[in-house]
Amino acid sequence: MVAGGGGGLRQAPSAKEIEEIRSSWPTPDPADADKRRATWEKLHMGLTYKIRNALWADIQANPFERAFGQRISARKDRTPFLNSTEIPTLVVSGDNDSVVPLALTLEMYPKLKSSVRHLHVMHGVDHYPNAETPNEISRVTINFLLGYAH
Repeated sequence: MVAGGGGGLRQAPSAKEIEEIRSSWPTPDPADADKRRATWEKLHMGLTYKIRNALWADIQANPFERAFGQRISARKDRTPFLNSTEIPTLVVSGDNDSVVPLALTLEMYPKLKSSVRHLHVMHGVDHYPNAETPNEISRVTINFLLGYAH
């Protein structure tokens, strides 16, 4: 299962670029904690309060390297693999995704091999369909897997 993305090639930053980013990365002002939380909270309203609290605490405990990897994508680019794989791939997106807009997902989707690609757009859903509509995600995933059961 793939979540969104434009499917464009991504160049991993050099060691020099990583160090430049590290040295320029702002240290959050503790006085702005409530404002940062409120901004973040708006993007995660599909999650329960308990899950939001746990996720926020986890994000706040992130070391620089994890946050850097999430935002800058220093990981090896997997786009060529995804665009050539023979492995059945289910792409799920919410049509109200405020983090990875549906337009990016629709831009990436045709790049997957047509014989193995599958798309499911969830209407009225934001960035966390697993949390917002767990029963629908389960149904879609089970149907996808059953379609390949032999």
